[in-house]
Amino acid sequence: MRRVLAGFVVVAAVLALPLPGARAAPDPTWSRWFPFQATGLAAAPGGTVVVVGNSTDDYPGGRNLMRAFRSRGTLAWASSWKPAGAGVRAYGMDASAAGIFTSGVIALPEGGEVGIFGWFVRRATGSTWLRTPAGWREGASTGGGPIGAGGGVVAIGTTQYIEGYQDIHGVVRGFDASGRKLWINGFEPFPVPGAHGYDADDVTAVAVDTHGRTYAAGWAWRDAEEGANDHEAALMALDRDGSRRWVRVLGEPGSPAQGDNDKGSDVEVRDDHVMFGAVLDRQDAPSVARIFAYTSGGRVRWTRGFPTSMSWWKSSVEVVPGANGVAYVAIIRPVTHDHDDLVIRKLGSDGHTIWSRRLSSTAGLVDIAVGSGDLYVLSHHRLWRFPA
Repeated sequence: MRRVLAGFVVVAAVLALPLPGARAAPDPTWSRWFPFQATGLAAAPGGTVVVVGNSTDDYPGGRNLMRAFRSRGTLAWASSWKPAGAGVRAYGMDASAAGIFTSGVIALPEGGEVGIFGWFVRRATGSTWLRTPAGWREGASTGGGPIGAGGGVVAIGTTQYIEGYQDIHGVVRGFDASGRKLWINGFEPFPVPGAHGYDADDVTAVAVDTHGRTYAAGWAWRDAEEGANDHEAALMALDRDGSRRWVRVLGEPGSPAQGDNDKGSDVEVRDDHVMFGAVLDRQDAPSVARIFAYTSGGRVRWTRGFPTSMSWWKSSVEVVPGANGVAYVAIIRPVTHDHDDLVIRKLGSDGHTIWSRRLSSTAGLVDIAVGSGDLYVLSHHRLWRFPA
């Protein structure tokens, strides 16, 4: 892969304040700003942290840009990729011993009002390869988003839908590290199809453990009809062969149609620790960012809740397990119409808060990752590094 060093990396100041009731977090050791919109983050083998982003998010997309940093903040390498005759937007990235992988949407410029696009998954380092759905150039409507890699398996979440109709279908697809298709499984948290069943769903995050088992987070809603927005948060565990192991559904199934916007936001896994973050909207009370620590078999170790926004678009929670049972949580908490607080917490093995930090941010929350003794926090245009 051709690697081009970039000279735009700068250190920037950050407003970092401790939250009441918790020990102050360590100060960030450095931060880096990007002149593009970052969409994914992964701690790669060898001690680097890799950011992926896009030159534009407008249809049909532009170039994928990647930057890898060493733990001391220096640039290790940079790359840029765009397929011939098409635009791309990467919305997910993960790293494993087999390489660094990205996923997202690939589109043709002549797509018109509706667009011609499909999902893609790409190995971005070493022996690179690209996989897209067959026939997508003839007019597809399936986009790609989250990705997870581990144990020789690369799993992505895709979404199929019809323009202007709310019948959304999430799917999880598994590949091996060489790009060979292994399996496909519909993201169907509720086993009740039909007009009044939960037959619309979407995948928001994917993680794969060292055994090649996949965990997919997302949401399902009750009716594929305008106004019937009874969303529930969901987590689905799949075996190495893609077969379903267990499912957890959170929220209030059957709530009134308007405003019940529960959603699964993130899932990450380390050894036997599965971390799941969801936003639960009780409709008549402030929303809660609910954190669940599961075993790989689906047993709850502990759960904690933190306040977040009731806005479906602004509310977000990202989770990642660390060493020795600790966990890290990042939550976006809007303060005013045009200003957000990005709140980071380190949680102990029973879920108690060890330290917390508030970052002044107007660029949203993308992801967090843990490397060798490092915690990385990514917004759309900035990466922070903290001692873990």
